[in-house]
Amino acid sequence: MARLASMRLLVDSFHLFSKTDESFAKRCAPLRTAAFIGLSALLVPSMLWAAPGALDPTFASSGVDDNLDTYELVTSLALRSDERVLVGGSYQFLSGASCGQEWEIFARGAGGGADSTFANGVGQLLFPVGGNCNNNHQASSGIGSVVVQSDGKILATGWGLDANGNQAVRLMRWNADGSIDTSYHATGGVKTSFDTSAFPGSLALQKDGKALVAGLQRGATANDPQQVFLLRYSASGNLDGAFGTAGLVEIPGADFGGPGATSGSITIQPDGKILLGVVKESGTPEVIRFTSSGQLDPTFGSGGVAAFGFGTTPSTGLAVQPDGKIVAATFTDSGGFVFRLLANGSLDTAFNTQGWVGLNLASLYCLALTPTGQILASGWNANGLETARVTSGGQLDTSYTNGSGNTGYVNDGLPGGGSAECDSIQLLPDGRFIVAGTDVSKTMVARFQGDALDLQPDAFAFSPVTGAPISTVEVSNTVVVSGLTAGAKVPILVSGSGLYRINAEAWTTAIGYVANGDKIRVKHTSAPTHASQVTTTLQVGGLNSPNSPWVVRGGQVIATFTSTTL
Repeated sequence: MARLASMRLLVDSFHLFSKTDESFAKRCAPLRTAAFIGLSALLVPSMLWAAPGALDPTFASSGVDDNLDTYELVTSLALRSDERVLVGGSYQFLSGASCGQEWEIFARGAGGGADSTFANGVGQLLFPVGGNCNNNHQASSGIGSVVVQSDGKILATGWGLDANGNQAVRLMRWNADGSIDTSYHATGGVKTSFDTSAFPGSLALQKDGKALVAGLQRGATANDPQQVFLLRYSASGNLDGAFGTAGLVEIPGADFGGPGATSGSITIQPDGKILLGVVKESGTPEVIRFTSSGQLDPTFGSGGVAAFGFGTTPSTGLAVQPDGKIVAATFTDSGGFVFRLLANGSLDTAFNTQGWVGLNLASLYCLALTPTGQILASGWNANGLETARVTSGGQLDTSYTNGSGNTGYVNDGLPGGGSAECDSIQLLPDGRFIVAGTDVSKTMVARFQGDALDLQPDAFAFSPVTGAPISTVEVSNTVVVSGLTAGAKVPILVSGSGLYRINAEAWTTAIGYVANGDKIRVKHTSAPTHASQVTTTLQVGGLNSPNSPWVVRGGQVIATFTSTTL
């Protein structure tokens, strides 16, 4: 059923014209919090500081930045290393009697308001990819997902008209200042055309820079089933022939929930396996796991598929906990559900005794994991856009409220509620979080407080080895992790030639997690020649992989272990 034009796949370069070292100082939490609360008590109602979940008044003065155009449609949110915010979506415009839509990225500063350092001081990118106005944004053009690479460059996927009048998959990259990155696929972007319209909704980056794009392709006729597709592109923007079939994986008879609505429906595990959330046409939500080469993983669920017994929407907001368990969301007309799966795809009955918890949230598209193990779930109910916090055991966290009267839930603070929904949620390293969506016909970004976190590990060092025999295994001294908030876990990764070990676990090169008290060693084989050096670098904390929630942001410690041969 591969209906890609000419193979059936056409990949063309396209050029779009615009109209227009993550490092956080370690927070002295008790002193800072006490001083800030004391000052803030004079400025804002005391209830805002009563518990985590309060709107953050240091952002746009009220916690909510809704000074955006009503013609904007939010689909994705990404954080930059300095807490500035990028929001992707589409912009509808009028020009005389004609009407159209363009891709849009608008940038907000760390304190809210337009980011004057982005897009020639405007703080907004608008660019056409082909799309006309109608009552269905999904049938026009727009961004489905935007991420920030580790080097600060910005990558987005979305859809726009091709020469045949179908919506094609687009992938585009910009430099950190908003200028087009012409080093990407020669012109800054790539277009992949199917022989029917295709709508990408999710984008995730692998550690090697390859990009995974997932979305929905329409059937050619009413009797021709639609399908979910998964494409992988190289770091330079070419389709990866080593993935699936010529870069493409298809899931016939499935739905992806529409572009933009499911920007969190794909994530990458630390071992490189890929999780994708869909819903079958029968109405059964599923999580599918693929190997890193794009094949169904037979060790997960039933032949690679874990199906839920109820729910009517795609499994969204996928996240992987440090212990390998998988969290996903779905919802029905009566409310939302958060599920937790074991690493093999079966329900985790330790989570609320049944593997899932029900929430008074419709349109539940957004999930995020905190470094201390709670789950943030954001959607809509009668109060507007609301976020609930669930404990690691699967119960609603009743300590979480901002005075709204709904214990365990916090709302966006906008008057009147309205038909709001969360399109994306992101965590800051100090425990705060940001939600983007549309409320009362306004595009908005809201920032909330959370539990105060310290994710900056204390410094440590490895002792160098000198006079090592050639081609021998050299093991470092042991270092102990300290300085983190109790219960918090941060990622760890080794680079260069070598492996690392946490406590008595196996030696590995895969990304892992550590908490206070964990003991770490690294090892490598010394050089095969005399008077030569081998270096292994270990990074603890501060790692960031866009759209892969198993990686937690925060401060970092980098230490090297060297051996020099005689």
